[in-house]
Amino acid sequence: MEPVLPTFIIVGAARSGTTTLYRWLMEHPDVYMSPVKETNYFTSDLVSLNGPGDKQAIVSELPRIRTGNGGFKETHAAIISALVDYCALFRAGRSYNIRGECSPSYLYYARYAAERIKQRIPKCKIIIFLRDPIERAFSNYKALLASGREHLSFEEALASTKQRMRKGWEHFWDYLGLGLYYEQVKYYLETFSEKQVGIWLYEDMVSAPSLVMQQVFRFIGARDNVYIEPRAYNVSPSKVSSVRLWVRRHKLATHTAKYFMPKLVRRHISEILDSWFSKEITLQQETRKWLLDFYKDDILKLHALLPRLRVTRWIEIQERRIHGN
Repeated sequence: MEPVLPTFIIVGAARSGTTTLYRWLMEHPDVYMSPVKETNYFTSDLVSLNGPGDKQAIVSELPRIRTGNGGFKETHAAIISALVDYCALFRAGRSYNIRGECSPSYLYYARYAAERIKQRIPKCKIIIFLRDPIERAFSNYKALLASGREHLSFEEALASTKQRMRKGWEHFWDYLGLGLYYEQVKYYLETFSEKQVGIWLYEDMVSAPSLVMQQVFRFIGARDNVYIEPRAYNVSPSKVSSVRLWVRRHKLATHTAKYFMPKLVRRHISEILDSWFSKEITLQQETRKWLLDFYKDDILKLHALLPRLRVTRWIEIQERRIHGN
C-alpha cells in the first residue's frame, strides 16, 4: 500500500500568518490537515531544543500526542523523525485528494528541506507566506515574551541571536535570520517547478483575506467557493502583563495556582492583573532604522526575484514610519 503523504506543504515564514492559513484549511471540506500543525519531519535532523521552553513548545516524541483510539491530538508543533510516524499523521485523510501540513522550519532551513521534500514528494505543492521582516521579527519577539520564554529587551535579544543559535536554541529564536527571505525562497524556486510554488504576502492576507483564501484554495486544487470565516489566529499581543510574565517564569507559582484555583477563577484573576499591570510593547525608532538597514539589501534582491509581489512596499512603509509620516 502506498504511504499517505501530503499533497502540499506550507513552509513558512514564521509569524507570517501560517497558523491562520492552517486553521482556514482545516475548515475546508476538500482538505485534510495534519493534526500536528508543525511536524518538522523534513528538518528533524536540524531542529535543536536547547533554549528556554523549547522542549515544551515542540513535542519531541510522537507517542505523547497519540489519543486512546490510535489517532492524534491537535498539537502545535512536534519533531517527527520517522517516515512511518509522518505517514500516520495523514492516514485518517487517505480518502482526501488534498492533504497538507505546515512547518515554518522548512523555509528557514530551505537549502536542506527543499531537496528532502522534492525527493520524498516530487509533485508536492509549496506554499510560502512572507511578511515585512521587521514586523515579523518584532512579532516573533512579542510571542516569545508573552509566553514567558524571552526575558531580554528586543534590542538585547537581537544582539544575542547569534550566540543563542550557536548554543542550539530552536530556530524560532533567530529573530534576524528568519526574515532573510531571498536565499530561502530562491532554493524552493530552483528545486520545484514554477507551478508548484505559490507565494503570498501576509499584508495582503490582512487587507484582503477572502481573496487570498480563494487563491490558495485554487492553488492546491480545492473548491474556491467554500465560505470560511476569515478569522485571524495566533496574533501576537500588543501588551504584556509583568505579573503574568513573573508567574510564567516561576513554575512553582504556576503549578500552585492550577492546584488550588479553578480555571474560571484563574482566568478572572488574570484579566484583573492584566488590566492593572499590562504595558505596551513598542518598537523603538532607532531599532526600526537599524533593522531596515539590515534587511534592505535582502528585500531588494527578493523584489528582483519576484517583482509581482512588490515587496519594496516594506521599505517604503518603514521609511514613512521612521520619518513620522
